[in-house]
Amino acid sequence: METYFKRFGVMIDCSRNSILNIQTFKRLVDYLSILGYNNIMLYTEDTYEVEGEPYFGYLKGRYSINEIKEMDEYAKSKGIELTPCIQTLAHLAGIFRYVDYMNIKDIDDILLVDDEKTYTFIDHLFNSLSKAFSSRNIHIGMDEAFMLGRGKYLDKYGIEEKSIIMKKHLNKVLEIATKYNFNCEIWGDMYLHAAYDNDKDNSAFVKNNIPSNLKLCCWDYYHDEEKDYIEMIEKYKKLSSNISFASGAWTWLGFCPNNTYSLRITKSAIKACIKKEIKEFYITMWGDNGGECSVFGVLPTLVAASQFAKNNFDIESIKKIFKEKIRMDYDTFNLLESLDRIYSKNDNDREDPSKVMLYTDPFFNVFETRVIDNTAKKYYQDVAKNLKKGFNNEDFSYLFKMEYSLARVLEIKFELSKETKKAY
Repeated sequence: METYFKRFGVMIDCSRNSILNIQTFKRLVDYLSILGYNNIMLYTEDTYEVEGEPYFGYLKGRYSINEIKEMDEYAKSKGIELTPCIQTLAHLAGIFRYVDYMNIKDIDDILLVDDEKTYTFIDHLFNSLSKAFSSRNIHIGMDEAFMLGRGKYLDKYGIEEKSIIMKKHLNKVLEIATKYNFNCEIWGDMYLHAAYDNDKDNSAFVKNNIPSNLKLCCWDYYHDEEKDYIEMIEKYKKLSSNISFASGAWTWLGFCPNNTYSLRITKSAIKACIKKEIKEFYITMWGDNGGECSVFGVLPTLVAASQFAKNNFDIESIKKIFKEKIRMDYDTFNLLESLDRIYSKNDNDREDPSKVMLYTDPFFNVFETRVIDNTAKKYYQDVAKNLKKGFNNEDFSYLFKMEYSLARVLEIKFELSKETKKAY
């Protein structure tokens, strides 16, 4: 069976404490290639080398140009296109800790639009990326700049409609991208909000402010109903005919993957994209909140999604394929999310009790009201016992041993606050 999507890929967050080394990247490429993925987006806010910008990613484990070249060549050898996924408007808080960049700051983590120094900086980004990557497809971010035009820009130019500021900025960024022969894509949420906020359909006005040579990425990883994704895609289609879709494999809660929820949302999203004829689909693996979860933790989601994309939604056949490709039992692998399932009521749970209760102060436990007495010790003893089933796996035993150790700590720590008060 062939994959429905022309471009079918993943996005790896390499910006928040979990920058994959080259060996680990290659290992992930090996798995993705045998599953039928043909694209990887490398999400790097300020974690890549930029010539002429010594403080860009300084001491943050940034990739050198030569390292990206090596990764690019390896991915290509496996039939996978490696594309840069960067930020050219917001999400650049990392650079604003240095005084050198304060002159191109608007507000918060947002660049100052319509300033030549900003575009000199962006030119430096594209120049270095053009040397590092062989692909000329690029994702340039532009998401969640909610305070756009409300800082230094407001002082200089006064109040302006955000979609107009976006158009002004995008035209200049796209001009630079064209200089280096890049085709650009952005996260589409800023335009979506501009078009449909306040219960008004302003899509006709917003559409006129979107450059024609730009791809909008419709992203959503918070719904498990197909109809919700169809509704969102239809809203995007009123803005542009050039659309991709990004779902999510939940790696960003804490130490544990959440494959149960990821499978629900991915299945619905893929079904909606096939119905609405969206031909490009990505699965994001964000590292918000610390980046503690391994990208390999969501292999059940990645394997299942690769089958959903081939119109195979039979979970039993997917489990067999998982064992064949990953060389491990599917249900055993999914034990990795059990530390966060202590109080789970349904498949929509998105909680991280294992992380919360590991770090909470037992003498000042603000989460104590969430603790159900005499539950955790037995629960985490059973979890630890079950996690031992993964100890003998050659490829992933380290994940099970790490979570086993955490389970043994939580046997004691989870209810320690209440137990201490009782003893006192």
